[in-house]
Amino acid sequence: MTRIVTHLRAKEILRSRGFPVIPSFPVGSADEALLRAGEVGYPVVLKVDSEKVVHKTEAGAVVTGIEGPGELEEAFSSLRALLSWADPEGRITLEKMVPPGVELFAGCVDDPSYGKVIAFGVGGVFLELYGDVTHRLAPITERDAFEMVEELRGKSLLEGFRGLPPVDRKALVGFFLRFSEFALQEDFREVDVNPLICRGEEIFIVDARFVRG
Repeated sequence: MTRIVTHLRAKEILRSRGFPVIPSFPVGSADEALLRAGEVGYPVVLKVDSEKVVHKTEAGAVVTGIEGPGELEEAFSSLRALLSWADPEGRITLEKMVPPGVELFAGCVDDPSYGKVIAFGVGGVFLELYGDVTHRLAPITERDAFEMVEELRGKSLLEGFRGLPPVDRKALVGFFLRFSEFALQEDFREVDVNPLICRGEEIFIVDARFVRG
C-alpha cells in the first residue's frame, strides 16, 4: 500500500539523520500560530501538511513572507478554509522563512529494474517547468556528484545569481554524498527534497516528501 510521508514527518526524519533542516511546527489555531511566530521571529511561512495536497504551491497551500500578526491571521484562515474541503484531517505548519538563495532539488526513486536512482536539479517551482534534472545510480561517488552539477543546463545559477553568493560546490557535493547514503539506507520508494536552498556554504532543506510502499 502506497503511503505518503508529508513534510512535517519527512523533515523530522531528515533532521534526525543530521541534515540541515528548517524546522516546521504544527499550529492548531491562529493563536498558536501567533505564539510560535513570536518565538521564531518574522517573516514566517505557513504550509498545509496533508497527504491529499501534494503540490502545495499550485494548490495555494503555502503562504510565504508573512511579516506580521495581521497577515498571519489572514493566511491561517485561508489555509484552514482550504483544508476544510481538501483534507479536514490535514494540519497547518509554521516555519521561519529563510533568506533568499538558489533553489535546488534532490530526489531518489527506487526503480524496480535498476535500483535506487539519485536525482539532482534546479528546484522550486521551476522543477517541473524546466525539467533540468540529472540522474545517477546510487550509491554515487564524489566524481558522480561533481559531474551531476556540471550537467545542469542552469548551473550558472550556482555562480552568483542576482547578487546571491556563489554556491559552494564542495559543500553541495558533500550534501549529495550524504543524501545518497541516506536514500540507500531508508526504505522509501520515493524521496523528494524541494526546495533545497543554497547560499554560499549554507544549505537548508525547506520542504520534503517521502513515499513508502
